Amino acid sequence: MSKGEMASDTVYSMSQIHERLRPGEIRLLRVFPSGPDVESIEGYLVAFTLGASPKYTAISYAWGDRKDISTIRIDGKATPITTSLWHALMGLKKRHEPVWIWADALSINQRDIDELNTQVQFMDSIYHQAHTVAICLGPQSEKDDSKLAFEFMESNAEWKPSNVFCSMLTRDPRRISSVVRLFERNYWRRLWVMQEVFHAKKADVYCGSDCLALDTIFAACKAFESFSDDIEKLFTAGKARTLCFPPSHAYGTNLQVWIFYASAGPN
Repeated sequence: MSKGEMASDTVYSMSQIHERLRPGEIRLLRVFPSGPDVESIEGYLVAFTLGASPKYTAISYAWGDRKDISTIRIDGKATPITTSLWHALMGLKKRHEPVWIWADALSINQRDIDELNTQVQFMDSIYHQAHTVAICLGPQSEKDDSKLAFEFMESNAEWKPSNVFCSMLTRDPRRISSVVRLFERNYWRRLWVMQEVFHAKKADVYCGSDCLALDTIFAACKAFESFSDDIEKLFTAGKARTLCFPPSHAYGTNLQVWIFYASAGPN
């Protein structure tokens, strides 16, 4: 079922597709494969004992507007989810093979308070046991040049200070501007999601289906710090510095904490 499309048959609530979990179990969603042009998501939920599950991807995302609803099919039943989660699942589903996914809104019965409290208690373990944690920023956007931001950070993560780099930025400020806008996305403003990434063995960042390792983004941000004075000249009121680098500004502080988590984490 596609984004924003409502089922012509019954739309089931999440509580109607959840069977009660036993102690130590988690639910994983097995998402069926389909081509990138197929705007539908289908799969089924299975309970596994944590530590004895198949390799899975745990999603870290901002829920967004809970009234903005799309539908997917779980066990053949039309099921409502937030559009932000719909975009995350669309970015993670594969063309030729199924994928196992843990997503809080689907894997936990949000209306069962006992289950919710139990699952929250070992949330750290759920993210740590995941094969990878997918940081989902939302759909790819031409408006904020998210694809350019990914390409720019990937190609410059290992750059050292040079006049060539500064000259390039002066000629094409759109590149660093795309990075600024990437860090304006809502995900980076939510400090509570940091604990999810802190426990990850491996983390990748997604805009739509575009993917970049979180370590690469951290490396690029640290490299950009070397050029912060030059970059700041390209933006009014030091917007690039306050958003992309770790000073005292709120967004910058968030990113500074992210970098700290990356360097101080258990991995």
